Formats: sequence, C-alpha cells, structure tokens
Amino acid sequence: MLGLARALGASVRTLHRYLQRASGETPKHFIERIRFEAARTQLETTAHTVKRLAASAGYADEASFRRAFSRYSGMTPSAYRRWVQARQK
Repeated sequence: MLGLARALGASVRTLHRYLQRASGETPKHFIERIRFEAARTQLETTAHTVKRLAASAGYADEASFRRAFSRYSGMTPSAYRRWVQARQK
C-alpha cells in the first residue's frame, strides 16, 4: 500500500480512507476479495492445482487460501471447481 499511496501522492491512511469510502470495505477485506475473485476465475478457466492457484493469488500457503476461499464462497476450492464443471455440462 505504501508504494501505491506514494504514487498517488497520498498517505497510507488517506488511501485506506478513500478505498473504504469507494468500496465499502476495509483495505484488508478489499484485497482478500480481489484475491478470491482472481482465484475463482482461475478455478473456472484452468486446471491448475489449488496449490498453484494459492500462490498466484498471493497466499503464502495453501491452507490460508482454502480458508479464505471457503469464507467467501461457502465451499472448498475443489468443490467449487466440481460445481462449475457440473453447471457447464
């Protein structure tokens, strides 16, 4: 966030306030949601492993990715992939 704030000529705190006002989310929740959306799209369009998706979405480990994904979608990444594949048939 510091780099982005500097590029915009604002403080980190000001950037956080603007982001919360614009998105209705805290910066942490906003970033988690964006990571989730990126991973969800990859689950729908690729056959990458969950471990690879976790890394590409910016998660340090697969377990934290699985928890975050379940929190946002209500299902595990593997269950979500199966659900998407069943809907496409």
